[in-house]
Amino acid sequence: MISPCYRFRAVVDRVIDGDTFVLFIDHGFHAWSKQPIRLRNYSAPELREPGGVEAKERVTGIFAMATVIVIESYKDQQSFARWVADVYVDGVSLAERLSTPPDSDGS
Repeated sequence: MISPCYRFRAVVDRVIDGDTFVLFIDHGFHAWSKQPIRLRNYSAPELREPGGVEAKERVTGIFAMATVIVIESYKDQQSFARWVADVYVDGVSLAERLSTPPDSDGS
């Protein structure tokens, strides 16, 4: 079972692959943390798989043009209690954007 937990603004530190990133999370009150984030409801190919490098490059390009990144974090009870997140780039769901072909979303 997944239950929603928190909503934060974030800044990208680095992109690991097409569905995993390291973000600086703004917790408010001048408190920040650096966290690995796994995108919820989207799975990209691993870097060593066909399409993996392209998936990473696509996400890197989307983040490079972003002005506001917001995450909604969830604790995934079925996957070793890891944290996953919905990621919104300028108000648009990153998972939904990545689910469309690259030429139809401008990325």
